[in-house]
Amino acid sequence: MGFPRWLIDDTACIGDARVFITHTVKPRFVGELLPVDEGPIDGITFSAPMGQVVCNIDWHDDPVFDSQELLRSMAKAIIHHFSVREA
Repeated sequence: MGFPRWLIDDTACIGDARVFITHTVKPRFVGELLPVDEGPIDGITFSAPMGQVVCNIDWHDDPVFDSQELLRSMAKAIIHHFSVREA
């Protein structure tokens, strides 16, 4: 049994709320989920659902990927995370 493809760490219940997202398969990376108006303008940044971006990415592998497939999978994971969190 392996790890899930996406891990989302939501520290919203702790003082300075931050949300991190980890892609556990190649290309492996950890990024921060921020509102689009708070994201940086340099480096690789991914548009995410609900007016957010994934930014401040720390790559563990070369950033080589199928962008459409990665973004579709990431959006599904983020939407699921927040729908479960709000339930």
